[in-house]
Amino acid sequence: MSHRPSHSHPFLRSLRPLLFLCVLCVLCGSFPLPARAQLCPYEVRLANDRFHAHLLKREKNGDVWLRRLKPDGTPGPQVGYARADILGIRMPRPAFFTNVEALVAAPGTGPLPPQATARAHALLDQYVLQTRAFRDIPGVVSDEALYLKARLQDRQGQHAEALAGYEAIRAKDPPSAFADAARIRAGIDHSRLTNAVDAIECLDGIPLPEEDEALLSDMLFALGDAYVRLENWDRALMTYLSLVVFYPYVGNNEARALSRTLPCYAALGEWESCYRAIQDLLAAAPGTPAAAYAETFAQKHAKQLGSVGEFVDGKRIVADTPATSIAGTTASTNAPSHTQFNAPSDDDEPSGADDVEYPDELL
Repeated sequence: MSHRPSHSHPFLRSLRPLLFLCVLCVLCGSFPLPARAQLCPYEVRLANDRFHAHLLKREKNGDVWLRRLKPDGTPGPQVGYARADILGIRMPRPAFFTNVEALVAAPGTGPLPPQATARAHALLDQYVLQTRAFRDIPGVVSDEALYLKARLQDRQGQHAEALAGYEAIRAKDPPSAFADAARIRAGIDHSRLTNAVDAIECLDGIPLPEEDEALLSDMLFALGDAYVRLENWDRALMTYLSLVVFYPYVGNNEARALSRTLPCYAALGEWESCYRAIQDLLAAAPGTPAAAYAETFAQKHAKQLGSVGEFVDGKRIVADTPATSIAGTTASTNAPSHTQFNAPSDDDEPSGADDVEYPDELL
């Protein structure tokens, strides 16, 4: 009969920690941890010198401590410089920034891959943490990392967190190259979070980002929505109409913007224009959520829309005799001017700002 010892050999017991570490390493290899962001050495430029160095720390008075590299690349002494003496730091753009941009630009609005998203956040957090103290020095790309992190949070629907990142970029003095884009996106998030006054402060009067029509469209929709919340119907209407006139073919701007003009026309009592906007919308986007919204709006305000006056050509917009609904007619006749709405509703007053709700597909 074999004898099994009640206690393992002391040598085997000493191997247990090593075996545990080996198993842990295998498990970690199956779930890679975020790679360390490459941060230094960088080329530092002074008024009369140029050298490579590791960034070490900042003093409270703003002085920058570096470890200069010798000509052969080996570490040299630590040296402190006044911030004014450093003209710039040549900091290459990290390669993982491109991967984060691809993640942000992923098509659709569904959830992003959780592992890739967590990895991106970890890399960005580490990069920001290690470069933030030097972000006022020209050439340091810390603000781009902050901007990309906020963009990623926006893509995940975390608009309050993204807004904090954009505001941190806006607060930097002197402003970085990302200040204008951060201001626009901060305004968009303020509008999403129903901070109408803050949204208008960010977006009103800023130059339009003509080079990025998608961002420009989001900006104008956000600005118009903020005006609506403040019941500034004229400004809201003009903002939405600029999308219809100048940028109708970016995404589904025409249908989205036309649908947003309807409450503005109603609040201003411009029922003829409202009628025409509904006709244009149903003709341009039949069978879409925007057309369905127009149908609902027409039903709600059928009395006002059914009793509007005459156009300059002398033709009545609405016939005196019953006819088909606006939806049924425009689908086949491209919205003739004599179309009749359905029976009047009990609600005779135009909607106020609190009543303006759009389907999710139009947001």
